[in-house]
Amino acid sequence: MTLWQDIPLFRDLYPEELEEIRPLFRTISYPKGKRIFDEGEPSHYAYIVLSGVIKVYRTTQGREHTVDLLGQGDVFGDMELVDPIKERLLSVVSHRDSVVCTIDGKVFKQLIAQYPGVKDRLLQLQIDRLILANEKLHEMKINDAKTRLMLTLQKLYSKFGAQEEGKSIINLRLTHQDLADMVGTLRETVSILLKDLQQQDVVQMQNQKIVIMNPEALMSFAKSE
Repeated sequence: MTLWQDIPLFRDLYPEELEEIRPLFRTISYPKGKRIFDEGEPSHYAYIVLSGVIKVYRTTQGREHTVDLLGQGDVFGDMELVDPIKERLLSVVSHRDSVVCTIDGKVFKQLIAQYPGVKDRLLQLQIDRLILANEKLHEMKINDAKTRLMLTLQKLYSKFGAQEEGKSIINLRLTHQDLADMVGTLRETVSILLKDLQQQDVVQMQNQKIVIMNPEALMSFAKSE
């Protein structure tokens, strides 16, 4: 029950209400690299991440552009169900072994109609997404690749930061191409920038995980932008 209480979408529900809605969802495990749905597919279900990491991306001219990485408690696939959209706008794949719960679209609409608190949380979620999308467009327009990389690292650390063997890390295995897709630049550019940041002792790379050598400085950088 604790896991469900920690899902932001359901934080306004009482324990007995959580017990009522849990049977509406079906739990599915996805191995790393498994596609959950693609752009243009019919929209039938909404999803909530229970564990793992989910990548949301869009394909333009054959190239993937990462929109977001989702973790525990995050919701996806809901917008097309709430709004009158018949097809998926984005593609979704499991970035590592993940477990999600899914709910039929019609049942999901009934759920948010029955529980005003869930409806309010969902509305705030969609507003937050719009704000983040606008922020990303702003970053792309005014910031160089190094600044965008630093801001991306800050966001990843805020969401997936952890302590491992006394070190502050971004608890994801990320390739240079993964970061390039998120930053909106070439893999070669990210490789050069990361090498520069390592020489400045800002980050270190260990087993495809990014060690943040000075978390306070990283957070301060993001706030100053």
